[in-house]
Amino acid sequence: MVQWARPSDTVSVLARAGGSARTYYVARELLTEAALRAGDRVADATLAELQRRSEAVLARRRGLALLARAMHSRRALARKLTQGGFGAAAVEQAMARLDELGYLDDAGYARLWVRSRVARGGDGRGRVLAGLLQHGISRHDAAAALDAEYPRELEAELCRKLAARLLRRYQGDRRAGERVARHLAGRGFPGRLAFDALPGATAAGDYDEME
Repeated sequence: MVQWARPSDTVSVLARAGGSARTYYVARELLTEAALRAGDRVADATLAELQRRSEAVLARRRGLALLARAMHSRRALARKLTQGGFGAAAVEQAMARLDELGYLDDAGYARLWVRSRVARGGDGRGRVLAGLLQHGISRHDAAAALDAEYPRELEAELCRKLAARLLRRYQGDRRAGERVARHLAGRGFPGRLAFDALPGATAAGDYDEME
């Protein structure tokens, strides 16, 4: 016989059989869907299946809550759901449903992420690309986001501005140009672009030496 107490999104279902009892946790919407009411006689197998399905429902709700706070890539959202204690099957089902409802958009996430990195003005396209791939974005979506939000002309402009700031920092250092070029290359700017951002540093031979 089924018993439960206060109304909530998740219901603690106490199934009694003879002198023993077992508790199942079932999403209220699934109890409504199954037309179950307190006092109904239900097989343990039915309640176990409802509890299994409930985990996917709860995972989906958690995913929606996370997406309401901030945009996530598919990989990041799945990782957070897993870290939240949801099983692999529940996470897979929740992700599939969220994708079906149009809540998952890796391409849109990639564009937003690139835009935020460009606003900081400290990284070249190479480093931004690496960050996108680490977030689980496909190379296709990553390349499209870079082309849309961080064209090469903008990368060159940001590289020049960063080089100017760094040169002021290293003023008086006879190896300032080399240090700045290496710093820029380490931030994901192409080596040639980083070297060309230095005043008067246009000799290919000098650049080759740094390589």
